[in-house]
Amino acid sequence: MDLPAPWGAGRASATRLAPELLAAAAATGWNLDKHLVAKLTENPDGVRNYPAVLAKRIADLPKRKPQQAAGAPIPPACDSCLAFHPASAQNPNLRRRDGQPCPDCHPDQIKESA
Repeated sequence: MDLPAPWGAGRASATRLAPELLAAAAATGWNLDKHLVAKLTENPDGVRNYPAVLAKRIADLPKRKPQQAAGAPIPPACDSCLAFHPASAQNPNLRRRDGQPCPDCHPDQIKESA
């Protein structure tokens, strides 16, 4: 997931924040998509230390509102994702391959290829 400048994190910050972001997104119903990027980078006025603010926003990520989560039903998880993480059947955030959304069953990847 790429963040717009000046929110982009360096390698050390990204390595530290990535597991926290994945856990927070999974726990609060967010997908790793443009809606999450918009939420994390909203209201930038007065921000001086972007990595610190980003870490705080990830830690305090609210549950995704129902209208934000509305849409088509999620496609079924592929065998690979189900074997790695059985909860991926209900949570598309867990559908990952090599650190990226699974090209076979992650809803964002399927939409992009359609």
